[in-house]
Amino acid sequence: MKVSVVIPTGRTRERVAATIQSCVAQELPESFEVIVIANPPSPELEQWLDGVGVAGAEVRYIPCEVRSANVARNHGLEAARGEIVYFLDDDCRLPTVHHLRDLVRLHDQAPEVLGIGGPYRSPDAAPRSTVFYNAYTEMWLRRNGTPAGEQLVLAGGNASYKRRLGGDDLIFDDALAYGGTETEFNHRLVVRGHSLRLDDA
Repeated sequence: MKVSVVIPTGRTRERVAATIQSCVAQELPESFEVIVIANPPSPELEQWLDGVGVAGAEVRYIPCEVRSANVARNHGLEAARGEIVYFLDDDCRLPTVHHLRDLVRLHDQAPEVLGIGGPYRSPDAAPRSTVFYNAYTEMWLRRNGTPAGEQLVLAGGNASYKRRLGGDDLIFDDALAYGGTETEFNHRLVVRGHSLRLDDA
């Protein structure tokens, strides 16, 4: 399997449905899976997901009793079967049906790079608060890049990692609560000698 899309969520089915459907609609030659980590568990979401999968895209539901972004992410890592694990926030949408294909291409072109991520893009109808947050996040990402093109951090809701390069280093700190938890994870990867990149897509 090529890609595992991991979506930790505490949202209702109605609020996360568009995110999941944007993943299932992807046109990728290789097989991929969408792993929804329900944090907390949601029987309604589980039942709805039973009918969402399509040929080439398996959708899996995993309950997570502990209210923690990092615990949910680790549940996703443990369950993932793809060569690339892609973390996606539950309020994001994949912008085109070729997004995963383009992500795989980026990883194939940079076999030595562990993590590749991008900024958050705001839809035309997004509220001003969302536009501001996404613009601030992009500024923060670009200020944490190096002249050589390396990246010190990635946005947790739009970041992907090669499992074969990460190995045992691909684990989030369960002791950290919400807020900047993925920053510690990415800093730790860089300190251990791994390479991260920022892509504009």
